[in-house]
Amino acid sequence: MREIGGRPVQRRKVGVSGPERVSEVRYEILGKRDVYIDFAAGNRAGDPAHRALSALRAGDEVELRPIGQDGVGIVDGGGTRVGMLSKAAARRWLPRLETIGTVRVLCLVARVAEDEQAREYRERIAVPSWEFPILEVRDT
Repeated sequence: MREIGGRPVQRRKVGVSGPERVSEVRYEILGKRDVYIDFAAGNRAGDPAHRALSALRAGDEVELRPIGQDGVGIVDGGGTRVGMLSKAAARRWLPRLETIGTVRVLCLVARVAEDEQAREYRERIAVPSWEFPILEVRDT
């Protein structure tokens, strides 16, 4: 195996002084399987959730908060719920909410009513299009 070298590579030695311990930090992406993708679909146009979602940008911090007994909401910096975790993701994350360092928006995914295949869900849709966030969780 060849070693990478040349001008663009800088070699540095890094040391830790003293008995400090480096804690383990884990990053996890919460994607389409983890986020309830149709959360905003049932809210009429002009609802605070739609306004808050349209204001979110990649890199913005959000918070995961318990909702009811077994739900986990996605809340923006202004306190507006912009989404929910799926039931499976909520079961996984609810006991771990205290360990979360930060939650950031990676991107927003646009969805349209025609994307919904199941008739029973299609009847609940109140808007022609909506967005849902993909998140990065920094877990300590």
